Amino acid sequence: MIALPRIFSGKEIEELKTATSQQPRPVQGDARVYLLGGGLLTSLCGSHYIGHHCRPTEIVYKCKQNQESYPGAGDQCSCPRLEATALERQVWGDVVKVLTDADRMKAMAQDWLDATASERVDRTKQIAELDQQIAELEDLIEVTSAAAAKRALRRGLSREEAEAAAERAAKPHEEDLEGLEKLRLEAEAWQREAAEASRRLNGLERLAKVARDNLRAIDDHEKAEMMDLMGLQAEVVKAAPRRPGVACGIREWFVRAGRDVPVLTDEGWERIKPLMGGSRSTHDRRAVTEAMLEKAVTGARLDEVALKYGVVKKALQTQSHRWLSNGTWAKAMELLAGSETRPVWQPDPVEIKVTVRPLAIESRLGDGEQDPSTPGRPRRTRCARRNPGARCRAGGSGRVRCSP
Repeated sequence: MIALPRIFSGKEIEELKTATSQQPRPVQGDARVYLLGGGLLTSLCGSHYIGHHCRPTEIVYKCKQNQESYPGAGDQCSCPRLEATALERQVWGDVVKVLTDADRMKAMAQDWLDATASERVDRTKQIAELDQQIAELEDLIEVTSAAAAKRALRRGLSREEAEAAAERAAKPHEEDLEGLEKLRLEAEAWQREAAEASRRLNGLERLAKVARDNLRAIDDHEKAEMMDLMGLQAEVVKAAPRRPGVACGIREWFVRAGRDVPVLTDEGWERIKPLMGGSRSTHDRRAVTEAMLEKAVTGARLDEVALKYGVVKKALQTQSHRWLSNGTWAKAMELLAGSETRPVWQPDPVEIKVTVRPLAIESRLGDGEQDPSTPGRPRRTRCARRNPGARCRAGGSGRVRCSP
């Protein structure tokens, strides 16, 4: 084994770890912004969810432990994938409800002040005193080492033996120095926590002033920055297994567009008929369209709606993909705007607990495609708060429950 010199000292390694742990959550560039990515959403297995773009029609969150650490490891979890659009819309809606409540925001700021009083102590004087002690101890180490080496050389010992004697003499002081440096790192960490507490408090006060008018109109990049500022954390409490197969692209379209499903009448069909083509097709394009709308409303399986409307399952798959990819479906739905509508099918609810320092929001929302015959049961969970540098509970926590 070849002994190589260390690139970083122990102190530098600790400083690097501390600095990287304090980095704010990165915000993506032009790619799709996953508001609950970056470790914000904890999964049932204790890991966290990451954004995953499966197909153009399927954007989900998947648990990081869904994949084996190496082939054959067998350590993947069974956490279900979560539909990204509905999840983010629900969480952000709950956050907006909290932020637009002036009384709650005032209480939140006061709770934050009370809960972080110990963290906001100015450590500047303590750090300066530690710096002075460290400098004095370093001088003492140099003097002690030099004196020990001189004594060893006067006794006729070799240079190597003199260096070893110097190291032995300085060792107790080196241990003391290591302890002081550790205390200084801790003091610096507390100082950063104090600055972070002040930053977040100032941010809450600013949010309270602009929330009513601006929060619903900001883009996803700004939402991600807002969630980071608020120290938002989410935890999946309950999630039913997803139904096997590819998610319905038509239903996904309605979810992303935030629209209900129109009822296709004779008049409505005449409006969209020129768009849907089919003059040389062996399939009834109206039946194909009605089957797609039915699936988006009921969550039925593809073979079930194909049998009901007398069309081929493969034709439904092919045609839905074609209409979605070339924009035909969006144009047809615009022409049907104003028609009678039915709500989009929602699967078994996913229960999540969202903590916005120091308030907690509990939500139940839909996820992916699942069997609609097994409704989920709501579950109450304990309100908690997340505090940097300490694990403690804050009094007067708020709670919001909402359903899709």
